[in-house]
Amino acid sequence: MALSARKISLAAQRADWARFMAWLDEHALANWIFRGHSRTGYTLVPKIGRDRRRYSTAREERVFRNFRRRAPAVAAIGDLDVWDLLALGQHHGVPTRLLDWTTSGLIGAHFAVSNRSHDAHDAHLIAWRLKDSDVVDQDPNIHPFTVAGVKFLFPRTVAQRIVTQRGLFSIHADPTLALAGADRGSQTYLYDHRRCKALLSKEAILPRDRPSACDGWTRWTVGDARLAIR
Repeated sequence: MALSARKISLAAQRADWARFMAWLDEHALANWIFRGHSRTGYTLVPKIGRDRRRYSTAREERVFRNFRRRAPAVAAIGDLDVWDLLALGQHHGVPTRLLDWTTSGLIGAHFAVSNRSHDAHDAHLIAWRLKDSDVVDQDPNIHPFTVAGVKFLFPRTVAQRIVTQRGLFSIHADPTLALAGADRGSQTYLYDHRRCKALLSKEAILPRDRPSACDGWTRWTVGDARLAIR
């Protein structure tokens, strides 16, 4: 009985992994980008704007000025422009109007499941279909705080880990507003069973990397992503 149950469990894990890989294949074109959330309730809001009561443009500018003064302690900034410095600040955890994305679904999945403090929660992998008109040029004569709406920035090589993680950023004119993707529609696919749940609608909900019947394919997701970002 135990062996039979184990065979069923392994078969279920392989089927779950195959579904996830099929979803990635559906979003394999270069215009898809990804972001992983460790909890499904999180929204696409930059860090600087997550507390709307505390946010103001003046406070954001002050935070960024403070980082610019201290940036030489973490990087050689001689030839970096204001866009580079904003990306560097985001990379070092400074609250900015930027939001991290990656062109790799597996790297996005890694970040979705790597926060062990959220092991009690399902994770969230979001795929966003990027349009050419969404991409902003890094013009040193234009300050990023003047960019209207939401645009996407492919940064220069200001940190090797950004390159290794295939990183890019969305930049939000109003960082207190959540980015909504209803107009980016992709096929919605829903399945629900005892082992795990997944909602695929520009999103895949991945069970947490914890001992469970689904642990096999979530562990593979983490493992493959770690290989990709080393």
